[in-house]
Amino acid sequence: KEVDQKKVRKAAVAGLIGTTLELYDFVIYGTASALVFSKLFFPNISPAAALIASFTTFAVGFLFRPLGGIFFSHFGDRLGRKWILVVTLLLMGGATLAIGLLPT
Repeated sequence: KEVDQKKVRKAAVAGLIGTTLELYDFVIYGTASALVFSKLFFPNISPAAALIASFTTFAVGFLFRPLGGIFFSHFGDRLGRKWILVVTLLLMGGATLAIGLLPT
């Protein structure tokens, strides 16, 4: 069976755009954790400890990313990728809503 090059190119461009947006998000979060989060979320500890704490929250998200990929890809293969995509989008939307409702 011959591969449709147009579909391959479209999938590659979509993957590139998604990865670029995700890495941009990590860059923005990393910059904010260096400049803002230590003062905003950890004002009662020393500046060095606050910076370490803010970078630790960044590191946790960065380290759990592949674990989430393994977890959701397992269920994506079993239950269907569309269903898992909907679940992950709902989880991200719920987390974003919860962050938006924080008092700080």
